[in-house]
Amino acid sequence: MGSGYAIPPVIKMSDHRYVFFSWSRVESVCDKSRAYALDTCYRIMFLYFTMEWIVMPKAFVLMNAELGSEDSIVNELKKLEGVKEVYQVYGVYDIVAQVEANTMERVKETITWKLRKLNGVKSTLTMIVMD
Repeated sequence: MGSGYAIPPVIKMSDHRYVFFSWSRVESVCDKSRAYALDTCYRIMFLYFTMEWIVMPKAFVLMNAELGSEDSIVNELKKLEGVKEVYQVYGVYDIVAQVEANTMERVKETITWKLRKLNGVKSTLTMIVMD
């Protein structure tokens, strides 16, 4: 392993997505025990990436805001843990927020007890992402 390898490690997921990561990440896991075979390192990295990035529960929340409160709501949303992205949009809704957490329960709690309770939020529509 190491810088001599030109092709980055990749894992093909069951839904045909590919996950790429650096050799240094593989080496950092595999250096702990040189007894690991390369395929074992791949399995370890697969578990690491699956837990950290791939199966994170996610939802998009479409929000209607009171007139003139959009900027303050967007600023407050950006401060909340679990809110990964926020966009002010034109159309039926005023704001779109992407929420992620370690569990679906935490996603639901963030939406119910944090997003929906912000001053100026009139209504929300939540779309939970299915993986």
